[in-house]
Amino acid sequence: MPPQTLEQILERRRSQPDQLIEVLQDIQENYGYISEKAMQTVSQGLGVSLMEVYRVASFYKAFR
Repeated sequence: MPPQTLEQILERRRSQPDQLIEVLQDIQENYGYISEKAMQTVSQGLGVSLMEVYRVASFYKAFR
């Protein structure tokens, strides 16, 4: 199965901030890491601050 794009990952969860960890897990699974651009896209797509996305991504050791 080819990797999903960021937009495909966000499509099902747009404007659902409670899905942040799941979205980050999907990005990690598809890309092997979470880039700054991906964090910005997630922030806009879920309607959460970039700082919140960064805080969650840097807190969990499983995220790179």
